Amino acid sequence: MNHHPLRLLPLLLIVAMLLPLGQALAAEKSHRVVLQVNDNDPDRMNLALNNAANLIAYYQDKGEPVQVEV
Repeated sequence: MNHHPLRLLPLLLIVAMLLPLGQALAAEKSHRVVLQVNDNDPDRMNLALNNAANLIAYYQDKGEPVQVEV
């Protein structure tokens, strides 16, 4: 079986054309998170609020938008 390097050229061209599209889609990535607390417990509410703050900080550091609802 003869694998000539030019046989891969069409595939490489397709990948090269789609790469900017993939990068643009990744740049538009956004995240939505819902945290539910169904106990009347201040410690659990504080835990949920701390988790929300950590999620927001994490995605802001990555430069990605995030929406968190508690």
